Amino acid sequence: MNVFGSAVMVCALGATSLGQGYFFAGSYAAPSGAMDVLPDGRLVAIAGDTISVQDGLNSPSFSPIGSITPGLVSGSFGASFLSVNPSGTRLAIGDNDAGSGPQDVLIVDFAALNTGGATAPTVI
Repeated sequence: MNVFGSAVMVCALGATSLGQGYFFAGSYAAPSGAMDVLPDGRLVAIAGDTISVQDGLNSPSFSPIGSITPGLVSGSFGASFLSVNPSGTRLAIGDNDAGSGPQDVLIVDFAALNTGGATAPTVI
């Protein structure tokens, strides 16, 4: 269970006398778990075994896009990290298995994720 809440604050560029500036565009609750940013600016998150993506840029809603094989990520704390490669084609997930076994990094092809079943990652 995640005891820490999370929220995302969105800032957007706006015109000022200097040509650059930021203004508050809104805020919303973010999904629990580890997250990163896709190349198009949307957030991607993993909570338990489920991977979700923001429905649109600056959208307050997230939809599941797939899951990984159950049991590969520590059940008590969730993934230690989620990282997207620069091209947005792969996800690296830390299994957060501190002390009870080897600490692995799970590599998932983004295109292989689907809501019809779990995707088996490459374990390194």
